[in-house]
Amino acid sequence: MRPGPRAEVLSAYAGTITPQTPDSDRAITIVTRIPARAAAGILPVGEAEFIADSVSIVVPIELVIERVRRASILPSRPTYGALAGQKLLLGIEVRNLGNSPDTVSIVADVPVGWSRIIGQRVALIPGERRVVTFETKVPQGAGSTAAYPAFRALMGDSVVALATVPVQVEDPAERDRPVGPQLTVGSSTAFGDSVASSPAFDFALSGAVANGVAVIGRASFALDEATLDRRALARAGAYLGGAFISIRGPGWYGTAGNTGTTLSSLTGIGAFGRGVTGGGARGPASMTGMVADVPNGTGVQAGGRADYQIKRSTIGVAASHFADAGASGRGLDAVGLIGSTNPGAGFRLSAEAAWRQYDGGSGAGVALGVERNTDKDLLSVMFAHAPGGSQAYGRALSDVSAVWGRRFSDRVALQTNMFSSVDRPPRAGGEFKANGWAVGPRYAIRPDLSAELEVRRNSFESQNVSGGGFASTDMTTSAALRKVGGRTMWTAGASVGSTKRTTTLSSGTAIDLTAQRYGISAGAAVILPRMVLSGGADYSRSGTGSGFAPRQARLTLGASRIAPFSSPRAPIFRAEAEITSWFGDQPSTVVARIGTELPLPGEFSLVVDAERNPLIRPAGDRTPWIVALRLERGFSLGWAVHTPMTRGTVFQDRNGNGVRDSDEQGLAGVMIRRGSQTAVTDGSGRFALQGTDPVPLEVDPVSLPAGVVAPSMAQGHGAQTLAFGVVPTGAVAVRLVPVLDELGRRPESPFSDLAVLARDDRGAEWYLRADSTGLVRFDALPPGRYTFVPDFAGTTERLRQTGDAVILEVKPGENLPPLEVRFTVRPARLFNGGQGQTDQGRRRR
Repeated sequence: MRPGPRAEVLSAYAGTITPQTPDSDRAITIVTRIPARAAAGILPVGEAEFIADSVSIVVPIELVIERVRRASILPSRPTYGALAGQKLLLGIEVRNLGNSPDTVSIVADVPVGWSRIIGQRVALIPGERRVVTFETKVPQGAGSTAAYPAFRALMGDSVVALATVPVQVEDPAERDRPVGPQLTVGSSTAFGDSVASSPAFDFALSGAVANGVAVIGRASFALDEATLDRRALARAGAYLGGAFISIRGPGWYGTAGNTGTTLSSLTGIGAFGRGVTGGGARGPASMTGMVADVPNGTGVQAGGRADYQIKRSTIGVAASHFADAGASGRGLDAVGLIGSTNPGAGFRLSAEAAWRQYDGGSGAGVALGVERNTDKDLLSVMFAHAPGGSQAYGRALSDVSAVWGRRFSDRVALQTNMFSSVDRPPRAGGEFKANGWAVGPRYAIRPDLSAELEVRRNSFESQNVSGGGFASTDMTTSAALRKVGGRTMWTAGASVGSTKRTTTLSSGTAIDLTAQRYGISAGAAVILPRMVLSGGADYSRSGTGSGFAPRQARLTLGASRIAPFSSPRAPIFRAEAEITSWFGDQPSTVVARIGTELPLPGEFSLVVDAERNPLIRPAGDRTPWIVALRLERGFSLGWAVHTPMTRGTVFQDRNGNGVRDSDEQGLAGVMIRRGSQTAVTDGSGRFALQGTDPVPLEVDPVSLPAGVVAPSMAQGHGAQTLAFGVVPTGAVAVRLVPVLDELGRRPESPFSDLAVLARDDRGAEWYLRADSTGLVRFDALPPGRYTFVPDFAGTTERLRQTGDAVILEVKPGENLPPLEVRFTVRPARLFNGGQGQTDQGRRRR
């Protein structure tokens, strides 16, 4: 056996195969270690040479590294600051975590009233990061609040990553108003030409009640529950859930009213009721708990959990008494021990053991988990055995799931998953089994066009106590071609599948039905300056016993975000229609819906939604239009008095002297904090805070853009103007250069397996991996003196740095020319293994 340059062979390099009968098949096992960052595609393991007498046969041994499609998205700033009525630029860092080049589509969902954000597509090589900038505008009169634009990263139709961007919105018009929580009161009703709904009222409370203490709560009631149309009112945005109020402070929280909790996989998940939940953390210790009754009054939910962190590990205990004798018929008394650790190399291990007692039995449960998330692969394996299953607040009696993904090449990726569970549902008796798997490769034809394939199999089996049961198995293969980019997006796909249904009677007789199903679909969307147009069509044909209509065709047309006027106080409209035909088997249907959001004077707002749905007929054969209305207004429950203002500026201190010079500009969108108070700088870097308390003011470092560091804290005494200079960081590029050693050997490891560590005089470290050309870019190093050291831990090849350590002084805002760090092959050291005094230290190079 002759190993290749990148794969380490762990088994013996040579051996003898004993003779056997002619033409008999023999197997040789070769054990190899695959590099952690192996790229998708063919990995040469080496060559095996078989020699018999004078005959020699050489067999190349190769592994196919599966393609993994994974990506991550993160805000380029942990928190953004914005002013109402002004534009806001949001930076999203996209990283390709797969093992081949891929295209990531980023789609944004912004709060109501914000200008829409156009999605973008980014093509990345493995490990590459890129910051994509999105522009939106915060509406005038948005108020001082926290907003959370959401971003989704898609590879094909699969959402591979989510990111929420916290945005602190400040309305300058509210600076002189008393501070306090905000109360929103809404009134909703629905009516039609033949039906009417009882009016409903809802209340929402949110905001700060003290320094670092915030409250949020909701409540609603209807004049007549019997005639309440919850579906229609929900279309208008009315909240009609159970009442609750939640208060959160530094290191603690509490909720009263309708609440719920999950303690752990074995001591209870999904417990809910009317009562209180709360918890807190201090140092390495944290606790959480719940005491509530079941809404139908047939049980009590009580439990708690305590955890303690020791370095990179956590250990905890949990105990519960959950009982619901109502429709769900669940019950559990449990006590468990929980632990987790991060051993390194991207791994996270978790384990739990618990004793569970439930209605009908008791037993010990165990849950184990292994996760690994690195630049090149994704692995998650979970197993749990919870006696009592879902009837005892568990996911299932036994449950195992696994997700695995890898990349093969620059264009091809693959992701797989599987699950299997066995359960005894509450009150149903018998047993329920479910399992399935899916394999989904993807090929990027070009950055904005991709082809996808998915093969999926799901099956379940339900058996009752009398011996009867039902089983179903579905196998589906689907393919799609998608184009996403610019202002036009479209998709076209087809699927084929089979369904098998088996019904077992109590007598033991089994009835089998097998059916085929075919389908095609297409859709498109166009983003116009004042609206978004979309449409789609699909057709399917299904055999008898599949559970679907024999023939069905559907056409959808829609227009959203229709803004005929440019004013931020102008109404926004939407309209959509869906036409479904069953080719005479049933009457065709047309579902139509229109709506608007209208700001009104006096800080009122009105939502109108009208729907005509033949599938919902309140009475008779006539299909009415059902209109839902919601009128709301917000109130400030401030109890503070008007106070003087503390004003200041944040500027870019380019020379690091702490004084604002004439050529140093202000910095917009930076958050200034004083206790629980927050201000946001405008386009000139100016800010204002209520009051002149002698409490330290500081620049929130999480709101700063990349490339600058926050200044030290300052004090505010009296109404005065303060200046904060943020210091630009320096940029350093390090190029890794392989050189020959004294024997003429040259390093063969790919640059993507190597990294560089930058360490300053205080011991702080920055770690970055090289790109495919051997270049490492440190874009934002704080000023200071740094030592740059290469890291070869990502490769199996023995390498070492040549020459002296590279030490460099980084100055504010300075972009230095690229540095070179040379490395070569480390010489092998052979020890003679002697035991005597004279042999100690003897070696041969």
